[in-house]
Amino acid sequence: MKNLASLFVGIAGAGLVLSLFVHITALAGIESPLGRAAWALHGGIFLVWLPAVLAAQRLTTHANRADMWRMALRGCPPWMKYLTYFFFGYAFLNFAFFVIRGFSRKPTEIESLRGFSGHWMLFYGAAMAILYSYIKEDDRLPRCANGHICSQIANYCERCGQAVQRTAP
Repeated sequence: MKNLASLFVGIAGAGLVLSLFVHITALAGIESPLGRAAWALHGGIFLVWLPAVLAAQRLTTHANRADMWRMALRGCPPWMKYLTYFFFGYAFLNFAFFVIRGFSRKPTEIESLRGFSGHWMLFYGAAMAILYSYIKEDDRLPRCANGHICSQIANYCERCGQAVQRTAP
């Protein structure tokens, strides 16, 4: 499972770099060197987001709703967490600017790429961070005698009832 997650971390990282490249060229008012192929980044989000959601579900088992992101990103280095939070805020502001500017007229191709690439950076960055966290944290999650991943606070497995075996961090 970790090898597959590592593959998706690489794909998400490549998507993040490409979407950042598209965004910077759009901010500069330059047509994307990727041309119409830049729009493939839109579909690529779904390729990495499904594994990220599955990994996040494992990382946040029995977490409070308020702690979901903290739990999902607990295996990341601090810079990766802060970059994810930055992209969230930036995507919101970038999209608000795109919508406000787009009300007066139909946006150009460059403006559309600028508007969408902010979200691409968010989704690729978040997927990369969640999957990276999953790779780093999966070995430290408590497991029962049958190997099921259990809650951080459980003494017995929710699936089979076996005692939880804790490993040192």
